[in-house]
Amino acid sequence: MANYPKQEKRTSKPTPRQSTTGKKTNHSAGVKRALKAERKADAADRQTKWEALSPQQQLADLDKHFGPGQGAKRQRERLARKIQKEQETTQAAAPPKKTTKK
Repeated sequence: MANYPKQEKRTSKPTPRQSTTGKKTNHSAGVKRALKAERKADAADRQTKWEALSPQQQLADLDKHFGPGQGAKRQRERLARKIQKEQETTQAAAPPKKTTKK
């Protein structure tokens, strides 16, 4: 038999109760709305932090979370295209070096 770590009991979640419709619910409507609003605010906060990172930093963050080259295939492709486009624009914006003949 495998030894699994003990899971912590969740004490903050109320016990299920029987609703008037016969379905079991864990939260009243007000609590559900509050939890949904909190999750929405957290998601917006995470999104603004993610957008503040440069494409190279975003790629490094994906590597940190999933491992180098692992997971988030489409996101990595999108970031690679973005990085390539930035490099092309910086190369095109750089003026060519002038050579002087004697």
